[in-house]
Amino acid sequence: MLQHKAPSKGFTLLEALVALVIAAIALGSLYRAVGQGAVTANAVSDRVEMAFIAHNIFSSAVFADDFESGSTGAEGRWFWKVSVAREMIHPRNMSGHDVIVPFSAGKIQISIYGSNSDVNQMFTAWKPFRVP
Repeated sequence: MLQHKAPSKGFTLLEALVALVIAAIALGSLYRAVGQGAVTANAVSDRVEMAFIAHNIFSSAVFADDFESGSTGAEGRWFWKVSVAREMIHPRNMSGHDVIVPFSAGKIQISIYGSNSDVNQMFTAWKPFRVP
């Protein structure tokens, strides 16, 4: 007479190991994605902070004369440098014709640095010079 084995009630060792490998790969991918998201959020936060600093510096003066070219400063962990260049502006309409008389304006550039010496961000704005 043939004896029948009762079906096993569980997973074999090989099935359990395959399931663990799949779970480890999934968790590793999730860990990497979360880590990359944190790095990106940190970089965006730094850019926003630098933009606020540049905005504060630009807002500190109405005219380009009020800025000193080469002036530097620090705010928190950021360092900044201002450069001013006088340029002639020729306003034109859509057809390319001069609208008003050309005037002198200051091109204000603010370079904001982090803890290392590389420029992290540069901001540019135009301000008029005072009329003598």
